[in-house]
Amino acid sequence: MLVFPAGGTAQVEGESRTYFRAWESLDSERHNDLYEYLDVDLGNLGARGLSFHFGGWGRASLGSESYGESTNGEFRYGFLNYAHGKDNAVARLGRLYVSEGVALFESLDGLSLGSDLAGGLRFSLYGGVPVETDGEDGRDGDLIYGGRLSLARGGIFEVGASYLKEDNDGGDFREEAGIDLSFRAGEHLFFDGKSSFNVIDSKWADHDYRLALGTYKGWRFTGSAWKVDYGSYFQSPGTSAFGQPLLDAGEKLLLLGGELSYDISPQFALAVTYQSYSYDIAGDADAYGGQLTWTVPGAGAGLVYRRVDGSTAALSYSEYRGYVYRKFGSWDVTFDALDAVYDEQINSTDDAYALVLALGYDFTSRLRLAGNVEYASNPLFEDEFKGFAKILWSFPAAAGGKGEK
Repeated sequence: MLVFPAGGTAQVEGESRTYFRAWESLDSERHNDLYEYLDVDLGNLGARGLSFHFGGWGRASLGSESYGESTNGEFRYGFLNYAHGKDNAVARLGRLYVSEGVALFESLDGLSLGSDLAGGLRFSLYGGVPVETDGEDGRDGDLIYGGRLSLARGGIFEVGASYLKEDNDGGDFREEAGIDLSFRAGEHLFFDGKSSFNVIDSKWADHDYRLALGTYKGWRFTGSAWKVDYGSYFQSPGTSAFGQPLLDAGEKLLLLGGELSYDISPQFALAVTYQSYSYDIAGDADAYGGQLTWTVPGAGAGLVYRRVDGSTAALSYSEYRGYVYRKFGSWDVTFDALDAVYDEQINSTDDAYALVLALGYDFTSRLRLAGNVEYASNPLFEDEFKGFAKILWSFPAAAGGKGEK
């Protein structure tokens, strides 16, 4: 039961996402899983600017166990939030996510603070116990903390410096420092990116930057560059990310990519793309292609071609895709077809293809039912059927105050 302050008006908003997934594992065992994701926001809790936010999910197997368990779930976040109008000051307490500089959606049980300072400066600080260590080797001696200091000028540019330190069982586990920046010149140029440094290894972990130009007379260009040292990026070669055939702890990658698009008309657009993958160990690969799209209110379609030239059979193929969607009142339907044709057979298979039919129905603007069925054939499954259904429901309400329920 929720108790709200007398005479106040507490705002209750949230979203329920219910998913049903039918799939087949590599050992040909069928699985049917039911998922529930729930997010709730409670505002105006007795003090101006005070709110509470909660989110979690749960899964139940309807039949054969999935992932070795019949049920599982996660308490994702639950924190008190206090926002002060002056200086954009914010304080959060509880289980929360932090995304500040080198901290990329870090989940922790603790406290975060942030506020504007004079002259365009802003600071943020956080600290607590990392959630990732819960259930592994205990939480004693585990700690994560850090912060970011940034300088911004009138929406034109922002530059920040950040730091993160994590201890596991009282010993150094992660230590990172980084810089990030963004720059905007009018409506036609935007540049942003970040660089992170592994303090423990004294090596740069990654550099990740993006450039966007346009729209100018229907033309747009986006480019990106990512250079990563996997051993430093994932902190410890002992992590489960390093295991054959996934990643080698000594692997490094330089990924360069770009897309050039042109609006032929209000309905038609053409785009060409290119990506260059340069691995120190796995070898190199190039991917390029193009797509033609057609869009009108309530309908659309597209044709896509992509070519991948790599150093292995699994990375040498041509990919073809076509899709179409249409709305009929409250109904919408989508058909999607994908086929990847290999240069050489993999497990005596020439290609991998998938056919997807999706249907959706909007009961109201806040209640939607949708689902899809998929048939696929690939080097791992000769015949694979999948099913997916979802119910999306958002529920705003008011509690407290005269005449409210």
